[in-house]
Formats: sequence, C-alpha cells, structure tokens
Amino acid sequence: MRPVVHPHNDRPGGLRGARAHRGFTLIEVLVTTAVTVVAFTGLVTLQLLSLRTADSALQRSRATEMAYELIDRMRLNRGAPGRVETALGGGYDDVTLCNAGQRRPDDTRPCTYGGLADLNNPDKVSEGLRQWWRTVDAAGLKSWYAGVERSEDVFTIAVQWDDSHAEQDDQIGLTRTSCLGGDMPRAMQEICLMTQL
Repeated sequence: MRPVVHPHNDRPGGLRGARAHRGFTLIEVLVTTAVTVVAFTGLVTLQLLSLRTADSALQRSRATEMAYELIDRMRLNRGAPGRVETALGGGYDDVTLCNAGQRRPDDTRPCTYGGLADLNNPDKVSEGLRQWWRTVDAAGLKSWYAGVERSEDVFTIAVQWDDSHAEQDDQIGLTRTSCLGGDMPRAMQEICLMTQL
C-alpha cells in the first residue's frame, strides 16, 4: 500500500510553511513580559536598598565627625578639676542635647538642652555646646540625640539618630542599651567615642 501524501504540506505556501512564519504566540509574549517585569522589579529593589545603605553610611560618617568635633572642643577647654567651666571641672558631665521639637514620640529619655534657648550661659562650655548643637542639628540627622557621659577622666561622646528606614519592620518599637546608659529605640543608630582628657 502506498503512503498518502498531502500535497499542501510539501509546498512552500502550504499549512506547515504558514505556521512556521506566523511569529510569537500570545503565551510566548506573556512569558517574556513576566520575566522582564520580575527582572526590572529586582533591579529597582536592589537600587532602593543601595540608596538606603549609602544614606545610612553618610549619616554614620557625619555622626562620627560630629563626635570628634566635640572631643576637640573639650580638649581645647580641658581645664582642671575644680574649674566648673571646663571639661575636667565638670562642665560637660552627663550633658544631653536634642532638638526637642523633632524627637521620636517613643524617645522619652531626658534631654538637658532641647534647644539653643536652653544654652544661654555666657561661659565657654555653654558656647561650645551651643556651637555643637547647631552643627548636629544642621547635619540633617533625623530625631538626633547626643550626649556626654563621664567616668573619672574618661569621657564617652555619643551621637544618635533615627535610621528606621534601614531597619526591619519587626524591630521598630523595640529598645536596646545605649552607650550613654539607659535604653534607646532600636531603630536609632549610635556612634560612641571614648577619650581620656
């Protein structure tokens, strides 16, 4: 018996040739679009994470610079025990600064100087703290808090700021121990420097 041959399948313009030249099917286009959207979403997410990390690194660099600035001010006004308007005389002991109008609602720690109006004494310590308050406030650190803790002639200087955009959602509302003592919101970052005068 002879095999049956369909003439339209062997010709270039037949059914098989038409199927081969029709282009992409709708499913192929949808799969390609889905893969492209997933890849683009991944790239955008990666870019956002990179920007957050870069912003956090910039804030950390600024905070470190400001902590060193206060150390330099304290060294310039080192003084001696008994001279209250100096660092060793107790002028910087247990001082905390913040911008009271921009604090986090859950940050209830005491703030010695919540604004420039609180630093109105004409002595050298108040002038140095006034300048430092302006510097920290102008740095753009969100909900900043700064302070000095003293143990004999060793001083701990801390600069803290709200970095909640870089924290995980499950950490917001939690607290952790600050180098100044006491608890601070977990979403706040902290730079601590120690120096001996």
